[in-house]
Formats: sequence, C-alpha cells, structure tokens
Amino acid sequence: MQVRDEPGDWAIDTPSGRPFLKLRIQKKHVGLYVLPLYYHPEALDPALRLHLNGKVTLRFSKPDTLPVEALQRQAETWLALVGLY
Repeated sequence: MQVRDEPGDWAIDTPSGRPFLKLRIQKKHVGLYVLPLYYHPEALDPALRLHLNGKVTLRFSKPDTLPVEALQRQAETWLALVGLY
C-alpha cells in the first residue's frame, strides 16, 4: 500500500497504484472515499449506512457521532478486497 499525505487529503493506493481510500477534510464535514465499495457495495457494515453519501463516500459531520468501532471492523473487510476490484 502506498500512502499519500497532502494538505487536506490523506490517501492510500493499492500496490498497483489504484486508489483504495481517501480521507478529505471539507468545510462542513470529513469525507471518507472508499473505492472498494463501488465494486462491492454489500461489503458496507450496516452501522455505517447512515453515513453513506453516494456510492463510495462516507460523510461525517459531527465528531461525537463517529462510529469508530464500526470503522475498525470495516477496515479488515475493505483490506480483504484489495485485488478484487
């Protein structure tokens, strides 16, 4: 995995150079863009469906509602999908 850290963005690319995940700080929210969800929408934990905005974007606008445990569980699932999309 290749990590890129740019002002306002933090991204992870697969070893082949394809986008995997991007964390972007916006004015009113933080967006988590997860490319594996485009190809495998069934891989999204039901606890995170409230935050789904579009096909691959998880949008978080209040830090106190951040589902940290669900994101930790979900990371394992997303990593298992590397190479399958």
